[in-house]
Amino acid sequence: MLTLHRSALIKFSIFFLLSFLNGCSQEEAIKTASSTNASASKPNANDNKATIAPPKSLSNTSSSSTQPPGITPAILGNILFNDPSLSNPAGLACRNCHDEAKAFADPGMAVSEGAVKGTFGSRNTPSLKYAMLAPALIGQEGHSWSGGLLWDGRVNTLEEQALMPLFNPAEMNNTEAKLAQTLRQSTYIQHFATLYGENTVKDDTLLTKAAANALQAFQQTDLFKPYNSKFDYVAAGLLKYTEQEKRGQALFRREAACTDCHQGFFNYSEQFTSYGHHNIHTPVNTHLAFYTQPESINPEGKAFIDKGTAANPQLSEAEKNETLGLFRTPTLRNIALTAPYMHNGVFKTLEEVIDFYNDPAQFPKPEVVENRSDLLAFSLNLTQEDKAALIAFLKTLSDDYPADQALQKQLRGKQEALRKTYSN
Repeated sequence: MLTLHRSALIKFSIFFLLSFLNGCSQEEAIKTASSTNASASKPNANDNKATIAPPKSLSNTSSSSTQPPGITPAILGNILFNDPSLSNPAGLACRNCHDEAKAFADPGMAVSEGAVKGTFGSRNTPSLKYAMLAPALIGQEGHSWSGGLLWDGRVNTLEEQALMPLFNPAEMNNTEAKLAQTLRQSTYIQHFATLYGENTVKDDTLLTKAAANALQAFQQTDLFKPYNSKFDYVAAGLLKYTEQEKRGQALFRREAACTDCHQGFFNYSEQFTSYGHHNIHTPVNTHLAFYTQPESINPEGKAFIDKGTAANPQLSEAEKNETLGLFRTPTLRNIALTAPYMHNGVFKTLEEVIDFYNDPAQFPKPEVVENRSDLLAFSLNLTQEDKAALIAFLKTLSDDYPADQALQKQLRGKQEALRKTYSN
């Protein structure tokens, strides 16, 4: 697992701020600073200059209602995202489990290792790409469920989500008091005072909320929603699919029935998810490291069952019964980069995933048999050629398609025109 040492972090932060202060836009500064880290990939070149204000709970402690020059919540959030001192013990940054080069996921890991060596959680690390677009959790007893963040939709904002790994003993293993202390000792603590007010820095709860707000602001930049896959170029009329990719798209829409769950638009762009919650009878991952965790992490041991949406503590008992075994449908954007798959990482390849959807009856028993989705009521009868075509199409959903600068500029121009159309 890669670690950004404190000295490197300080250099990274200073270089980042100098880039911003020397006239770069917020997105350009993030891009320039990220390139100094060996594990960073090329970020999106789109310029997002929108001001992201603190939430009301924090803004009323600020000394000014206007955005201070030289630093924004998104810039501060980028620094926090890369800081390994925020875990306990120090050494695990957000970026360690959310690799920019792999759609901000943790490829190759069924579940990610926490700050404490040998500690693992129960669920696969989701991609942070396009996470900002997820709607709030919607559902009630007797009705379908959709939206929310995380696999079970238990939180509705990236600000809420940001604190969960920080305080999870199987992840960054921190506490509010210790995190606040670490932030006060950081080289960038004055940025909190500048953005959120001196009173925020003095209060543990307000300071950790400010950190979460900054992390949210960073994840709301275009770096996390570039819309520059081959699919996007084709949708804009700038490229054409191969015959195999074209066949895969047709299968995706029709015979393979993927759009039953993986279709949904935000403004002009296809998100490849309806955000619905379903129990698709995912098999148990018998090799999941979580089963062997100590009682302090996993009190149920090998008897552990992931209840999915029903694990949301905000639901009533009746709602938990009808959501047992359901999980939120993830976006398929960048799906080729984020193996293994499903909430427990049971499938190592896209081929395995498609084989499962093609004939679920051929796979081992699921964790939860109740509340099975009606969408899996029949086999798809896909041929090997069909499967290969479907995978070829799914690979066109990966961001950062290697187009030349002229084509990139054309794509941004077309997308900006569509944005203006939808904003009017």
